[in-house]
Amino acid sequence: MDRDFLRGPLGKLGSPVCRIGLSATYRPGRATVHKAPDEGLNYFFFFGIDSHMTSVLRELVPARRDQYVLATGAYNYIFAHENCAARSKSACGRPARITSTSSISSV
Repeated sequence: MDRDFLRGPLGKLGSPVCRIGLSATYRPGRATVHKAPDEGLNYFFFFGIDSHMTSVLRELVPARRDQYVLATGAYNYIFAHENCAARSKSACGRPARITSTSSISSV
């Protein structure tokens, strides 16, 4: 992969990603999420409860899954810290189901 200022490999995955990603935790709105891929962004961080992001990704991802990197985290650690491995697997599974994809890159 050719390196330039705008793109670089993502960790061990090596997937080419825009150095600027988009997170839905601040509720950016559907219009912002729709515009992000048009501007070259392909790295999206979201939780299953982030409806601004999930509703748009549900439309975009199935046709072009190989072009996007979807990342999530375990948001349910806020409520309890016991059995962290099971909670993490559950938290990461919800965004995968919501976007109808089989792979989410967990960070």
